[in-house]
Amino acid sequence: MVVQQAIINASSAGANTIVGAESGKVIRVVGIHLVIASAVTVTWQSTTAARATNLTGPQSYGDTSGMTDCWNPEGLMSGAYFFQTGVGEALTMSLGSGVQVSGTVNYILI
Repeated sequence: MVVQQAIINASSAGANTIVGAESGKVIRVVGIHLVIASAVTVTWQSTTAARATNLTGPQSYGDTSGMTDCWNPEGLMSGAYFFQTGVGEALTMSLGSGVQVSGTVNYILI
């Protein structure tokens, strides 16, 4: 399995696609880095055209904040990963308001 990286560059309230859906594949997140311009709530979701399933609860961040959850090599083969999408679903980041959020997501396709 190859660890891939997606760039996060979102500023729209609501769902922002970070990693597009891959037919028959699960997106397993093994690392996250975020830089947030001002106060916002972030919820990670697994999405299809018809629905969104929350992968996390709402995460509140203050002005000019961020987070880093380091790459987790154990997530490659075990259950020690941050979260994963449903099969054939996209990984989206839902923002509570239109705030610039930048960073990266490290993931593998299963």
